[in-house]
Amino acid sequence: MHVECEFCEEQFVTASGAFHHLEGGCCEKSNTNGDTLARQIQNLDIDNILTDIGEHNGGQWKCSLCSKGFRTRSALVMHWNSPAHSSKPYHCINRGCDKHFITLSALFQHLESESCGIAGFTQIPLYYLRLTDSIHNGEQITLFDFGR
Repeated sequence: MHVECEFCEEQFVTASGAFHHLEGGCCEKSNTNGDTLARQIQNLDIDNILTDIGEHNGGQWKCSLCSKGFRTRSALVMHWNSPAHSSKPYHCINRGCDKHFITLSALFQHLESESCGIAGFTQIPLYYLRLTDSIHNGEQITLFDFGR
């Protein structure tokens, strides 16, 4: 028995193969990837059959990781899908500053605040352009990209 992709009708030997196809963003007729699929399932899995993002307890939804309460399940899902429980992969480019950040935008907000004195507000757009050029061209990010 084969499993067929619901969007493009490609055939797979296993259901896990079909899910891998969707999670990997390989389906040309679907805008689904691992993140969008997880969000869809979390939104639809109100009884926590496949997911365990939280439970309904005393009039509110509680996050299963931090026990924070939310009035609606959709608010809980937004919390769960936010970077709230992610690692902090980014750090300030100022070696004397020990701040870490969940998102690149948070790092750049920190730089823009001029709180650690690494750069003036007018320099930040240059850092952005150098960084996005590196990303776009697949080039290694260097200290030069950040005026060092």
